Amino acid sequence: MEERVRRTIEQVRAFIADKPDAWALPEEAARFLHAWILATGAKRGLEIGTSYGWSGLWLGSALRANGGSLITIDVEPRKSRVALSHFQQAGLSTHIEVVTGDAAAAIKDLAGPFDFVLNDADKAGSRRYFDLLLHKMLPRGAFISDNAISHAGAFDGFLSHVQSREDFYSVTVPVGNGFEIAVKVS
Repeated sequence: MEERVRRTIEQVRAFIADKPDAWALPEEAARFLHAWILATGAKRGLEIGTSYGWSGLWLGSALRANGGSLITIDVEPRKSRVALSHFQQAGLSTHIEVVTGDAAAAIKDLAGPFDFVLNDADKAGSRRYFDLLLHKMLPRGAFISDNAISHAGAFDGFLSHVQSREDFYSVTVPVGNGFEIAVKVS
């Protein structure tokens, strides 16, 4: 990871430390996803739930290293503006597109394909997001949901749904707040 990105991550860590509305991945989870993207060679990523851009820095940096890019969606214009300024500061703004608006509506307008999706927005909307992205995901693409352990009940049946699908291999990984990693196998 380049120094400019590392410095921005440190500044964003301090920025979000006292913000109760900064729903950010724990650092170990962000590092895990950074490594996942690098290891899989993912190039086209989507993040649902930008917040202040903490996870977008980790994802965008890895995707850029692979020659790819990230689209990140948040419903709050204020957070989108702050996140964009963080991406600019890190030198990643040419590799990260910030979309502000309702995630489901934004997803409908996005062209695929994606080989990496981080779902870190409202958990009750997970099934809808997944269904909208199903045909926009590449084979071996991953749909990763955060909070699969810490907020499992908030997913409104999504976790059991994705775990039962024959066209995905899904596993719960106890990193951070828990990831449900669903890989498209067919």
